[in-house]
Amino acid sequence: MKVRLGTVDNSRQVMILVVILLLVGGGYYYFFRIPMLEEERAKLLTLNTEAEPSDLDPALAIETDSLMVIANVFDGLVKFKHGSTEIEPCLATSWEQIDPRNFIFYLNDSVTFHDGTPFNADSVKFSFDRVREIYGAPSYLFDVINRTEVIDSYTVKLYLNWDFSALPSILASSVASIVSPTAVEEYGNDFNEHPIGTGPFKYDSWIYGDELVLTRNDDYFAGKPILKKIVFKSILEATARKTALIDEEVDVVVTGRILTEDLPELEEDSNINVFQGPGLMIEYLGFNMLNPPLNDSRVREAISYAIDYDEIIRVALDDFGKRVAGPIPNGILGYKEDLPLIERDLDKAKQLLEEAGYPDGFSITLTYNIESVERRQVAELISKNLEDVDIIVSIKGLDWDSALDEYFMMGHEMMLNTWFPDYFDPDSYLLPQFHSGSLAPYGANIFGLNRTDLDYLIEEGLLTTDIDDRIQIYGEAQEIICEEMPCVFLYAPIQYEAVRFNVKNWEYNPTNMIEFSDIYKE
Repeated sequence: MKVRLGTVDNSRQVMILVVILLLVGGGYYYFFRIPMLEEERAKLLTLNTEAEPSDLDPALAIETDSLMVIANVFDGLVKFKHGSTEIEPCLATSWEQIDPRNFIFYLNDSVTFHDGTPFNADSVKFSFDRVREIYGAPSYLFDVINRTEVIDSYTVKLYLNWDFSALPSILASSVASIVSPTAVEEYGNDFNEHPIGTGPFKYDSWIYGDELVLTRNDDYFAGKPILKKIVFKSILEATARKTALIDEEVDVVVTGRILTEDLPELEEDSNINVFQGPGLMIEYLGFNMLNPPLNDSRVREAISYAIDYDEIIRVALDDFGKRVAGPIPNGILGYKEDLPLIERDLDKAKQLLEEAGYPDGFSITLTYNIESVERRQVAELISKNLEDVDIIVSIKGLDWDSALDEYFMMGHEMMLNTWFPDYFDPDSYLLPQFHSGSLAPYGANIFGLNRTDLDYLIEEGLLTTDIDDRIQIYGEAQEIICEEMPCVFLYAPIQYEAVRFNVKNWEYNPTNMIEFSDIYKE
């Protein structure tokens, strides 16, 4: 009996001990482990691509490294829907186009800047007027705006200098970010070092050459972000970025800043997810159409038939490219899906050269910017392809500034270049490159293309507000461009982002304007 009583006493002691351990363990879990996990969830380390931001003032910034930070510190009246180029409301709850040159925006009345300044119509006018006064690199996008009028505290009206259906796309760009008038007045020229907007994150600190830190805006009008902190790390070398990702020093490497040859290793790593999709830029082989032999459309067409496009994508891009047939990529309004892709046909190329009076071929120069290893490879492949039709190509590599000087002075014969729009609308693909009003040296029409009917269509597309009509107009314009062939459209690079497995709600974003408000870690 004593044994039984002793057994019961021992059992009770064991049970008490178990309860104590559970309480201690539970206490540790709830009071220590969970806060540690929450702190880990609240921190996202990402790479600020290859370089430091150059400007954190949206009136000055033009490059991706700056824009990614600005997209999280500032808001605009409208924004791009995440993962697309579709426009949706932001600081403006709605808007209407009164006529082709007048827009009215109705503003959210419950937003404050990070410094406590109320957001209202006056701050919109202040920000838009400031862009024009500062006259920074992106300010030309506001040339279309004649003036901004405050109707009441939460209503503004924009008067345009000309009919312009692409205005919402410009207003979704970083240049149209709304800044705190109080902060601008306080910091003046140093606003770049004290950027204050209404965005989901606040600027915290910046150790140049190391990291830039943003912290959560707990009062964000669209809902408090999950992350408490974002750390933008600056790692300049691609292999080091890959190593940092594998070693958990960073959580995300954005916009293709890892070598394509390293992607298979990352894709096989169960701790890493690779997101990818076609980018919104187009790489092309451009022609100077003003001088022989390229002033003959048959010669330009012959060159297009001599190129092995699949080989270029396979060898120079490690298959990270997608063929394109025209100047507007998939994902942009007006993309024409039924444009035919040119396939290599040496017999066709030789026939066209003979018809043009060059049965024995000719010699020609191909210029590219020497900083790009990819373009060097593409140039070598094109040179090899054209040898098959007796066109002898001399490859000329110049530094970027010298290459641009040559292009804008029309000193090139053939050249390799890419086009990325200033705003995500078909107008930003066609007007700067193919309208006669953009002929070099005053614009990016570095081909010498000059067709009145094409000019008319590009202008009509810009003035037309009906989406279906715009699609039809831009379709006709693209057909003319492909017929004239001022350039050969080679490919749209595939962009990719490498993300650690515990980063949630991440999705590929073709605009590179990544907003982190819905992203978290677990």
